[in-house]
Amino acid sequence: MPLARRALLLRLASFASLPLVACSDPALDPSAGGAPEPPTATTSAPPPPEAPAGGMPAAPPPGEDNPTEMPWSRAQGETVTLSGTVSYPGSRTGRVRIDFLGATEANVGLQQMVLLPQPGAWTVEAPVDAGKVHVVAFLQEGQAGPPLPDQPAGRLAEALDIADRDLGGLDLVLRDEPDLGDLTPRSPGEGGPPPGAPPPTDASPPTTGAPPPAEGAATPAGAPPPAEGAATP
Repeated sequence: MPLARRALLLRLASFASLPLVACSDPALDPSAGGAPEPPTATTSAPPPPEAPAGGMPAAPPPGEDNPTEMPWSRAQGETVTLSGTVSYPGSRTGRVRIDFLGATEANVGLQQMVLLPQPGAWTVEAPVDAGKVHVVAFLQEGQAGPPLPDQPAGRLAEALDIADRDLGGLDLVLRDEPDLGDLTPRSPGEGGPPPGAPPPTDASPPTTGAPPPAEGAATPAGAPPPAEGAATP
């Protein structure tokens, strides 16, 4: 065998006898001396969070009734319970709206409302010593908002005087041609005080002109002279 070839074989044999050592990747092995590579930043915005399944309900659309915004709902302190029924012997269908209208100057206007899907039993909480209120109910056919004068309706004959005791047996009967008196709702666009509002107590009669001068008083400067034949004061 030639000497050069024999020397090459001996060198290859010496490399084959060396032990194999595994080299760790600094990017994968935290114990290695190198620091891990930072995550690549993204330019796209994260997706918006999903709404919780049991979250707050959406606000009612404009025009819808909201009993939680009524004065009785916002009042603080003790309450009493009012309860009764609404019945309707007619053929029209719809939801029932019960209005509680203040009957004194201290609580004029709509104090609370109760909404029912159909005629039936109802109950509501009122503040203690809420005073006198009228109770009137309407049958609304697919219409939300204030009652209209052509809807079936009914009222309690007398105003309730709410003090510190529960009141039950407040039953209302709706009629197609009701006689609501001063509780009759107004047509859209019609002005005036709220239905059931008491008449003002401080109204004074209108004046038609200046009052006559007191007897014996001098005629004001610039005033026209008395008519011919008129008696001189």
